[in-house]
Amino acid sequence: MNIELAKQSTDLVVRATGLRVIDEASHSLATELRLAGTGMIKQIKEYFFKIKYDAHASWKGICDAETAELTKITLALTVLDRDIAGYRAEQARIRQEAVDKARRQEEERLRLEQEAFRKAEEKERQAREATERAAREENAAARRKAQEEAARAQAEADRIIAKAAAEEKKLEPVAVVPEKVANDGLAMRDNWTFEIVDPAVIPRDFLLIDEVKIGKVVRAARGEIQIPGVRIFNNPSMMKMR
Repeated sequence: MNIELAKQSTDLVVRATGLRVIDEASHSLATELRLAGTGMIKQIKEYFFKIKYDAHASWKGICDAETAELTKITLALTVLDRDIAGYRAEQARIRQEAVDKARRQEEERLRLEQEAFRKAEEKERQAREATERAAREENAAARRKAQEEAARAQAEADRIIAKAAAEEKKLEPVAVVPEKVANDGLAMRDNWTFEIVDPAVIPRDFLLIDEVKIGKVVRAARGEIQIPGVRIFNNPSMMKMR
């Protein structure tokens, strides 16, 4: 920074910092310093303007070049991300369908087995009871009848088991569950987002007060308007008269 301008700036700050406005003389000096400070601010801004302009132009050129290069890569990656995410989502859906189908098939197989086991167990119980009854019978005819009943019950139990086994063979083969897609250094993460479909019903907690709009209205009305929930007041600041 310009040495003379820096010296003047420092001198003004020292004088202003140590000054208290308590009488007409100090008021006059404070006013003089205030006006001098305003002029000095203008000089400092003019001095730094070109420096900032050149630096900003250089910075902007670098940023634009960086943005151009990054944009090329980002656009390509966006397309890849979309395709990768779509493929993985589809594979996850297919895999889940296979898991659900395999579960249903296993449930059906267990149902058939349990039903056959229950029916066969009942027939085997009847066969045991008939066998025990035949052993107790003294009458030859009654004993033969009980033995025949036991044989029929056992045969029915065997038939039920054989039928269940045959029905199980007819079932569709258990679905093969595909392997999960290898991440290979990439992992999908949730990206919840939103869109506004009806602004009128959005709860107040999610609304943002437009302070810029309020400020424009307050400055234009100059205290001649009241806004519910807002305190409007004048907070004067000093300025140099033209």
